[in-house]
Amino acid sequence: MNLKGDDNSKVYELNDDDWSVGSDSEGENPIVTMFRQMVGNVYMLRPDGKSYLCNGLIFDNVINYRKVLLDYAIEEGFGYIRLKNEKDKIIMHCAVEGCPWRIHASPMLGGQNFQVKTYNEEYTCTKLTINSLVTAEWLSLKFKQEFKDNSNIYVAQMFAKVKLRYGVKVKNSILYRAKNKALSRLCGGHDESYSKLHKYRNILRIKNPGTMVQVMAKRNDLSKNPTFQMFFLSFPA
Repeated sequence: MNLKGDDNSKVYELNDDDWSVGSDSEGENPIVTMFRQMVGNVYMLRPDGKSYLCNGLIFDNVINYRKVLLDYAIEEGFGYIRLKNEKDKIIMHCAVEGCPWRIHASPMLGGQNFQVKTYNEEYTCTKLTINSLVTAEWLSLKFKQEFKDNSNIYVAQMFAKVKLRYGVKVKNSILYRAKNKALSRLCGGHDESYSKLHKYRNILRIKNPGTMVQVMAKRNDLSKNPTFQMFFLSFPA
């Protein structure tokens, strides 16, 4: 590192050697550490919707960083292992032994923003066709629009969509769970749906005068919610 200027105004010139000291910012010059945390650009979704990673990239918080990291690994077709997964430091490397892909990120000074500090984007492993990172929870969020547009979509159709978009094969059991999770978010669970039956009954009577509607439930214990038994509906002739 070279310093220019007087004591009140110094310009810091960083050499390549300065940046290479301590890949995890350990034993690094404090000024270089400061530059690492200040230089970078805020993460923004690409127009094509795909994720990306690079040195200096800044995220709103650690939750968003983990989300993008997961999306990126699945899109690129590889898995990763967590060397450190803490609030103040997250270090990951490729799950395949010998592959050089590695990333280290940690909080920026004075805030909750999270920044990529060191990143080796090269990976030499073969793209996965079955990826354990693809879970039912992840699929339910990524395909929520598909489930919203067609709640009766078949698992075979979902299998084809996932394979086409991400190049991976997913078990039917995972796809079933993903569909149920997505529909539960969109429509609510069974408990929530049953709780709306009385409102639905009242709307039918208002909109269709003369309609016979009855909701029957059984309550064995006053301390517990009643159990649904029957819904009767008859429109006027």
